[in-house]
Amino acid sequence: MRESLTHIWFYGVHIGYRFGLPFEYPHSRDGLHQQIGKYLQEFHLDLHAREIILYGVKNSRATRSLRNWHDLASFHNAINDFSNKMSGAKADLWLTLHRLGHQQVPYFERANSDYIGRHWLLFRQASMAGLLESAFGLTAFEYMLLVAGVYTVYLQRPEANLEVELGSLGLPPAALKARIASLASTAQAVRDRLTAGHRLDTSWAYTFNHLVETPLLRLRSDSPDALFCPRPPLVVRRLLAGAYFDLVRTAGFPKAFGDAVESVVGELLQRVGPALMVEKPNPYTTGGGVRHGSDWRVSDATGQVFVECKSARIPLQAQIALVPNDVVAGMSRLAAAITQNYSNISDALAGKTDWLNDGRPVFSLVVTLEDWILFSPLSSDALDKQVREGVAGKGLPAALVDQVPYIVVPVNDLPDLTDAMSLRGCGPLLTKKSSSKYRQYQMAPFLNEVEPELQAKSEPFLEEKRDLFAEFERRFKRTGH
Repeated sequence: MRESLTHIWFYGVHIGYRFGLPFEYPHSRDGLHQQIGKYLQEFHLDLHAREIILYGVKNSRATRSLRNWHDLASFHNAINDFSNKMSGAKADLWLTLHRLGHQQVPYFERANSDYIGRHWLLFRQASMAGLLESAFGLTAFEYMLLVAGVYTVYLQRPEANLEVELGSLGLPPAALKARIASLASTAQAVRDRLTAGHRLDTSWAYTFNHLVETPLLRLRSDSPDALFCPRPPLVVRRLLAGAYFDLVRTAGFPKAFGDAVESVVGELLQRVGPALMVEKPNPYTTGGGVRHGSDWRVSDATGQVFVECKSARIPLQAQIALVPNDVVAGMSRLAAAITQNYSNISDALAGKTDWLNDGRPVFSLVVTLEDWILFSPLSSDALDKQVREGVAGKGLPAALVDQVPYIVVPVNDLPDLTDAMSLRGCGPLLTKKSSSKYRQYQMAPFLNEVEPELQAKSEPFLEEKRDLFAEFERRFKRTGH
């Protein structure tokens, strides 16, 4: 197992970070050049690691190695063939598309500088920083220093004693020890959890990989503090996006987390400049009491946008989706958020707020912290049905959903969307996005197709990472590290 997971590490840093493979490793079949990237993707490597942990045992008579092209190809093809067999000839096309999206699309956003910068933007918000310190005993800056240290160590080698390696960073020792321990497990413990959730049906390739939960493995009985990381992106994601699952039990989490997400969206909207007017709506009073309305409003000469921010994630059961009804049920959280924003917009249209309706087109934009990956008609149609039912259930006009189109965008695509709106106008761009032709598109592919000249993307998340690492450098220079 250890040797095979080492090969997975080498292939992972080669494919994901373009590190060179050692000369002992084949890059392709004989006579052909650099074929590994053509056949192996990062989601394959996670599935390979899962199967190695499930079935890998020490065998002194073993003659095959994943370092060899033909043995790697045999292993990879066997997994693909079994996955296709489990899918079955009568697989539900839209259900399969939904599962594939949730298996593969997350890897389009690599665990790199942008990813780190996006989470630093979230973690440095005052309410979020308070949660981190309360739960982990680390300031937001110290927490990101820990992330950067772990990331750096495991891009250099697959195994390390992190307490020793990161000891010079000046982090509180007890907090460092506790956070590392929360990421680690034995291979047997991971195997047991994988076995408990193992399925031999159409969801075989998509079931939860518990290596995501504890991406560091204790593989050496003689050195239990040495932690093996077969897939470095998993430990970065576990520390950043995965921190949600550790923090959710902290007192005051819902409001603090929601406030932080709202602040992040506000910063990203306001950075565009004078082309878009961004404002925080004022509270207003109705017969039911004081309401706060949408989180933000954005406008220009071509349209007005009511922005609602949501930290809710698509449930795991809806990602794996054993049956179509799992997807349908999983849309309820997002449908509720969209419906909530329609209540806000309805109040504004009825003159209950200080917003002026001057006849410009109106849109509902719901910004999610994580990408819900809604490109399958199974998910988008279920969502639309629930939104319309929710609007009717609140006694709002049924026509409101068509008169005021809703658009869902993950926060990582928001900078590009706001740049496009500032250049092309809110009205024309969002009208096009909500059309039948583009309704099914994810935001990034939509912008790439309709605004190909906007390829010089804004870099707010990269700027956040640069600022963070510049502060690392200043502090270490000052302390002499």
